Amino acid sequence: MKDEVVKVHVFANPPRQSKDDKIGFLNLEGQEIVEPKYKKNEILSYSEGFIGIKNNEKWGYLDINGKMVIEPKFDEAGWFYGGVAAVKIEDKWYFINEKGEFAF
Repeated sequence: MKDEVVKVHVFANPPRQSKDDKIGFLNLEGQEIVEPKYKKNEILSYSEGFIGIKNNEKWGYLDINGKMVIEPKFDEAGWFYGGVAAVKIEDKWYFINEKGEFAF
């Protein structure tokens, strides 16, 4: 179960008061792996070991530990499925592999 994560909304003190609706990720042990600094439209659900995030208007991917593994450089991005993800650069869509390289 090492690779399982939970998407959570983060709450400030007191715990029932929402904090700007920012989203981060916790693992199943409750440890924070992605800092709660992303809006709903700036973070993708966990998929195949990756979490898509939007930073400075570009999309990239974090790994299961919250480490940036594919630098934000895409105009749009999708979830990984079957080892590839769809990404958009300007007006064209491409598939990238888990290293961020064009797949096809």
